[in-house]
Amino acid sequence: MHHDILNIIQKAKDTFTYHSFHYVDEHDVKDYEVVYESTDGVLLKGIHPSQQKPHLHFFVHDIETLKVILKPYPNHLIEFVPKDWMLPLEQTGYIPYSVLRDYWYKYQNPVPASSLTFATPKQTLEIALLSQSRTGSSRAFSGETVEVVSQWVTNQVDGVDDSCVLIHQSDVIEGAVMVGLYGENEKRTLWVRLIVVKASLQNQGIGQKLLSQALYYGQMHYAKRAFLMADDLNQNALYLYQKMGFKPDLTSEQIDMISI
Repeated sequence: MHHDILNIIQKAKDTFTYHSFHYVDEHDVKDYEVVYESTDGVLLKGIHPSQQKPHLHFFVHDIETLKVILKPYPNHLIEFVPKDWMLPLEQTGYIPYSVLRDYWYKYQNPVPASSLTFATPKQTLEIALLSQSRTGSSRAFSGETVEVVSQWVTNQVDGVDDSCVLIHQSDVIEGAVMVGLYGENEKRTLWVRLIVVKASLQNQGIGQKLLSQALYYGQMHYAKRAFLMADDLNQNALYLYQKMGFKPDLTSEQIDMISI
């Protein structure tokens, strides 16, 4: 990505009231291009790095401008849509793609002990392929790369002081959960980054066993709370998380939409 585009992005973030450029680093948009730029808004076009779909980043002051500058680009994903913009965008042909929300668990009663099986570096590829095989199980889920899984297995995750991957296996790995810990004292938090179960073994209690292992691991490391991000449109997963005691944060969500 040309240095001038980085300047355009930074200026747009400082200038416009609404934008979708959250939790993005330079590498994520290295192949994007500026397809619209004016005093009304800025639009970047590229391929989403994890979803592998045509994707647009927007910077605008109002919904009417966004509707106009999106019109030439059907079948594209947009992220971080303000909640009150959903209906106007649906009227132009967009549909909800995912509604991502944090779910929180508070350690109160002791978590029953679980047998923990830790993944090894040699199992990194198998875990990555398992996660990628579940792409599309939720619209927002696209699996993990070997590089990302390796970072979690070997405890090299930025911002996390202790990470691991717990697995459920017979001859092969049937499910995995990636967890990390951060914070201190009352803010000691277990982050559940990923839970994945082999498609042919769904609805056999493996996901619940993995989440129980994760919570027990957090308890062993003095976590006071745990969180994971889930898609409100994935009702099966939400049932499990809420059954296990996770509660949704209703104060904020990430709304992503796609045109049809």
